[in-house]
Amino acid sequence: MTTAHTRGGYSVEYDGPTPNISTSFGVRFRVLAGSDPLVVTVISIDALSYSELLSRMSWPDDEDAREGVRVALQRHGLRLTENLIRAGDVPDAYTQTERLMPLGPDEIDLLERFLVDKECSYQRSHAGDLYCAAADEDDQTVVGSEGLQRLAPTTRPACRACNLPDTDHICSHLTHPRIFARRAMGLNVPSRSVGSAFCELGRDEVSSPRLCRPGGNDCWQRLVPIDPDERSAKLAPLALHEALDFLDLAWRLAFDRPLIGLTTTAGIASLALEPSSRSEVETRLSALGDVLHQLHVADELLPAAPDKKKVTGSLNRVETCLRSRVVDAELEMALQALRTLRHVMRVRAGLQHAGARGGMETSFAQLAIEFPPQDWRVMWNELTARCVASLVALRDVVRRLALEKDNAAP
Repeated sequence: MTTAHTRGGYSVEYDGPTPNISTSFGVRFRVLAGSDPLVVTVISIDALSYSELLSRMSWPDDEDAREGVRVALQRHGLRLTENLIRAGDVPDAYTQTERLMPLGPDEIDLLERFLVDKECSYQRSHAGDLYCAAADEDDQTVVGSEGLQRLAPTTRPACRACNLPDTDHICSHLTHPRIFARRAMGLNVPSRSVGSAFCELGRDEVSSPRLCRPGGNDCWQRLVPIDPDERSAKLAPLALHEALDFLDLAWRLAFDRPLIGLTTTAGIASLALEPSSRSEVETRLSALGDVLHQLHVADELLPAAPDKKKVTGSLNRVETCLRSRVVDAELEMALQALRTLRHVMRVRAGLQHAGARGGMETSFAQLAIEFPPQDWRVMWNELTARCVASLVALRDVVRRLALEKDNAAP
């Protein structure tokens, strides 16, 4: 049985890459409660997926490419590991059994995003312009401030090139980074790099802040706070129905046609009832799957495919429709919502079909839900919460399309 640990906080340490890269490519993280090790997670992709990533990036198979893929796996693997902790899905005492989380071919898109996107909490956006909020006091390009932070203009390519680690896997003890600007001859946009930072543990390794990441300084550590109230919060019985109805309404306003091929989702009574057993959860998931499979995106809302191949699958059609109409942060919000809904459907398939159980544990980790479930009521409540959040995110994206449509009307 796994429960939320109460003795001190949780932390994650890097346990290195997996040894054999001929058949798979992966990374390992060690989860601790206080100073006690609990479990090691192993996140990996197979050799075929690794080659697919290199092909997409037009990279040769050399050490730089391997390091790039390794960093992408570290970022994604750390998120999965943190999700396990937040779901209470770690043992109370150390076990030598590793938590294996192989990533399937459908995770390649997500890893590719980690290869090309920079995640930095020091980015600030104003009126479409991007600023660095960690500018050094001697930075001559500073144009303003936000609270106690100095703002200097930057761009996404310059931010990607900055060697401050992505904040989704930077050491939790690093604070007050100072980013220096260097203007090269003939370039209007200065390059940026981290010059110094503070360490809450007083470690000397912070003198190389660019290495305060997994696989860099050996003292790297990630703290994972747990909010028990967040896991115990319970949704209203009709929250899922309402989220579906409001998404359908936004879709009608944006595209003048319904998305859900039902007269009303409130008629699916079983979704509002709390299950008490695995079989009842499977029944609820079947009902939810039926609704998601009935999402109807008309052919005329889809861009013409170069190979004239028809897009199949309701969620795939929603994604194709939105990809042709939204960009940047809104597109990523929609894609993340659709990824979550796909993981929910994989949980459904894994619970109901033995042949589909291979990736089910990874989907539980992606959803930050305990696996195997110890309480089916809690599992259903948490899974429903992920669905509602995803449907609300999709609704917000589609609603903005509807507003743009209204503003463009004569």
